[in-house]
Amino acid sequence: MKLTEKELNEFPIGTKIYTGYGKKYMKLDNSPAEWREMKDNYWMSSGGLLNSSIKQIEIPTYTEYIPPKPILDEKEKEYLSAVIKPWENRIKSIAKHHYKGEEYVYFYCSGIGNSFGLPYFSEGTMYKGMELDKEYTLEELGL
Repeated sequence: MKLTEKELNEFPIGTKIYTGYGKKYMKLDNSPAEWREMKDNYWMSSGGLLNSSIKQIEIPTYTEYIPPKPILDEKEKEYLSAVIKPWENRIKSIAKHHYKGEEYVYFYCSGIGNSFGLPYFSEGTMYKGMELDKEYTLEELGL
């Protein structure tokens, strides 16, 4: 089977084409010349795909990427960043805990006796994106 330039351009980016001569091509861009031939583990420009006999076509399937919702809102990040600033290099993780109808945030630090917590707040009113009793790294919280 042979394809026209128009047919080649209609394939989505990431489509792979294998020729009868053992060559492999991939569409890297939507411009007409952006089919690349695989040689020695890198993609080379190629104009020879139009004249090639096509053996197989692999069209990629894409799923919609939905970015994860941030765990903390901007005010929570700002507040926690200010609180941890003096101990930032010693904090291993941060967790939200529940106690008698209230919640609190606890900071687990390296070294014995260095961990600390914030005052209690009403259940479900703050740090809503944090799961109870799950320890988060500073990176996970965006701090």
